[in-house]
Amino acid sequence: MPADFHVHSSYSFDSDSPLSAYLDRENHLLLTTDHLELANSVDDGRDDVPDFAEIARQMEFIRQESGDAGLETVVGAEVGYCREHLGRLEELVATDGIALRLLSFHAYQGHDWIETEAHASMGDDDYAKAYFDLVLEGVERLGGQAQVLAHLDYPFRYRPSIDSRVLFRRFGGRIRAIIDACDRQGLVVELNTKSMYTYGRETFYDLLLETIAGRDDGGRPVPVCLGSDCHPAGNWHAGFDRAAGLAASHGLKPLDWVDMRGRLTR
Repeated sequence: MPADFHVHSSYSFDSDSPLSAYLDRENHLLLTTDHLELANSVDDGRDDVPDFAEIARQMEFIRQESGDAGLETVVGAEVGYCREHLGRLEELVATDGIALRLLSFHAYQGHDWIETEAHASMGDDDYAKAYFDLVLEGVERLGGQAQVLAHLDYPFRYRPSIDSRVLFRRFGGRIRAIIDACDRQGLVVELNTKSMYTYGRETFYDLLLETIAGRDDGGRPVPVCLGSDCHPAGNWHAGFDRAAGLAASHGLKPLDWVDMRGRLTR
């Protein structure tokens, strides 16, 4: 089973799962990517900044108790791009001790996309354009400090009126520009199985994989990885076999832990 590169524990504001729930004995790995989100509108505007040093200490304790001499521990963060507080975010992203950084785009103009009323006045095209422009800006600005672009479909989870096929027809150029920027910045593109199989966005990722595999730049395709985006530990690795099969249908294989290890910041 490939490693799960998008995992939330009780060090995230919206999860109660203990770190020990993510002891991956198959991959000899303990990895989490807890939220680093400034001015978080779905947490009363708080700055959600985990105590990464404490996470590392707890992981080391779990490692010693596990009896697995080869267990590797990875302290990660899901970094929410925040245009309004970019200077401080850049400082936090550079924090020592964060080995794996996922770059996400949860919010626009101070409100998470999940807050549908805040964005209700935007038509579907304006909604999509605003989001893709934000992603391209963020990948260019922070992509060099991260390893993974997470859930590219995120706002469309909450706007079911937007059909993925129509989206790729209308905004295929912007999506290709984002993939090209990921290539320049060395970012891996996540296949988010929560989006695919909880929110019904498998078609989005099918088209995204087609875009990645179809790039004609003479080089290797932009790499992809799997992330469950689990908050309850019961969803850890959920949908991975199906998502890996979808990637294989496009001639792509999600990165395993050995592949990802070399990309981490230590």
